[in-house]
Amino acid sequence: MGHSHRCRRDRGRDQPAGSRHRRRWPTDYAEVNWITDPLDPDTDGGGAWDGEEYKKTDPLDPSDDIIPDRDSDGLGDHVEDELGTNPDDADRNKDGLTDGDEVLVHKTLPLRANSDGGSVNDGDEIHNGTDPMNPIDDVAKEEPQPEPEPEPEPTDYVVSKGDTFNSIAGRYQVTVPEILAVNPQITNPDMIMTGAIIMVPKSELEGPVPADMVIERGQTLQTIAAEHGLTLTELMAANPQIANPDLMRIGDTVTVPPSDADEAAQGVVVVRSGDTLWNISQTHGHKLADVLAINPTITNPDLIFPRQRILLPVKR
Repeated sequence: MGHSHRCRRDRGRDQPAGSRHRRRWPTDYAEVNWITDPLDPDTDGGGAWDGEEYKKTDPLDPSDDIIPDRDSDGLGDHVEDELGTNPDDADRNKDGLTDGDEVLVHKTLPLRANSDGGSVNDGDEIHNGTDPMNPIDDVAKEEPQPEPEPEPEPTDYVVSKGDTFNSIAGRYQVTVPEILAVNPQITNPDMIMTGAIIMVPKSELEGPVPADMVIERGQTLQTIAAEHGLTLTELMAANPQIANPDLMRIGDTVTVPPSDADEAAQGVVVVRSGDTLWNISQTHGHKLADVLAINPTITNPDLIFPRQRILLPVKR
């Protein structure tokens, strides 16, 4: 009588919630006859449920439990069948965690990618170190952003006699607005004083640019020109403020333009007096439109300046 009372009280305890195959699970009365525990679906704790072991293995011996696991996720096929997961798919909900890890390790829901209903799925929460069963801490982990490239430092330029902002911009392959942007002290671009020091931004175009150097003891314009592969005439042309090359003093500043060899190596030519953009293009075997296309600082092809650097297209 005691057994029948227990059977009525415990009937169905051994059938998992939502089980779709109730015929697999023995009644509590049958479990009493087997001497298994009707309150524990796996009496021997071996991993196979008592109903699976019936007539195959010993439900009281954990060593003989056979647990098929086709997808190798750590959950037996019979368990996946009852949970509604797929025994042929190790990650049913595609959240980056195997079904076995969800059920046995993290205690998350293998049928829901986001067990706590927050904004981050379970796999990402485990990766981020947050709780996949707590929606409050759902914060997407931000990927580190690369440091922005530092802006190149502008170059100091000493204004020479005869210089204009247009000629300086042309020489350094920048625009007048770009020069004015780094020289907020200049309120009138039509007024430029000889000897003034202005900042010239670095051009986005590649190629050698003029360099300023200070004359040291023993140097002359002739020796400086020779050291840089220039003629005295070319060096004088880059320094219109110098009236007499024999009257240079220690400490004076001289602008040294790139040599022809430097320019040729970079696909650059220096405008000379009388040059036009059209004849430069023709001389080097290029179309005028192609030359203009890689010299965006030139807005008027009829307006170029001596010592201005012109980029040339690379011949293939």
